[in-house]
Amino acid sequence: MAIRKSTTARRREVRRTLKPQPRPWLSWVGRRDLSWTVLLFLVFTALSSLVAVSGQARPRYRADQLADDTVVARVKFRAIDKAETENRRAQLRTSTAPFYRVNEDYLEKIRTQLGALIAVALDQTIVRADQIETKLREHLKLTETTLRDLRRYVEEQQAEQPDGG
Repeated sequence: MAIRKSTTARRREVRRTLKPQPRPWLSWVGRRDLSWTVLLFLVFTALSSLVAVSGQARPRYRADQLADDTVVARVKFRAIDKAETENRRAQLRTSTAPFYRVNEDYLEKIRTQLGALIAVALDQTIVRADQIETKLREHLKLTETTLRDLRRYVEEQQAEQPDGG
């Protein structure tokens, strides 16, 4: 048995006389109207793609990229140097004194006013708010209700203190 094809004379003659089988895609390529349509479609697609790609607005530089040419801004802007800002903040933190000066005059004024308020509450001769001096009453904004509440509060505080004073 032969492994290769038979090449007898009869077989060769049959092959010569038979028409080759037509290929459908090859017949389409031969048609002129279809060829022009495909060619125009490809040209249109290529030109459309070129216009779309070239029309995109892309920045010329990326962030943190070193520019080779001089870049001039069209609009004024301020660039914030983060490292310098942090350095200045650290300097200010270290230069600021960590203490505050006490305003003794103001504290003494508050002590005096609180003493006057407690004295009014402890004074048993004052029954109504209108018996208090007008200036003091207006300054402390005392009414019958606030005077009653103030006396109740002072009495509760005195009852809680073990030495009674």
